[in-house]
Amino acid sequence: MEDCNEIAEEIAYNSLVTCSNGAHDPETGAGSHAWVIASAVRGTISSGSGPDDGHLDLMFSYLSELGGILALLYIIYRVCLYYKLTRLHIFDV
Repeated sequence: MEDCNEIAEEIAYNSLVTCSNGAHDPETGAGSHAWVIASAVRGTISSGSGPDDGHLDLMFSYLSELGGILALLYIIYRVCLYYKLTRLHIFDV
C-alpha cells in the first residue's frame, strides 16, 4: 500500500518515471519481462519481473517487450482508479 501511495503522489506531481524491458530465448521459446517504477526525485519505488504467457512457438521478443509495458500500464491504471486520479500530464512542458 505504501508503494501505491507513493506512485499516486508521483503521478499527481508529474514526476513518475517508468522503465520496462523484455527478453526472449528463441531456443526454448520462453519470454520474460521486467519493469521499474521510480520517482524522478527519490529513486525506485517498486519493481517486478515475470514470465510472459503464450504458445512457445508464437513467442517473439516484441511480445515480451509489450508484456513489460502492459504490466506498467495496468499498475498505473489501477492506482489511478483507486485514488480517483482523472487527469494526467504526460511530458507536460
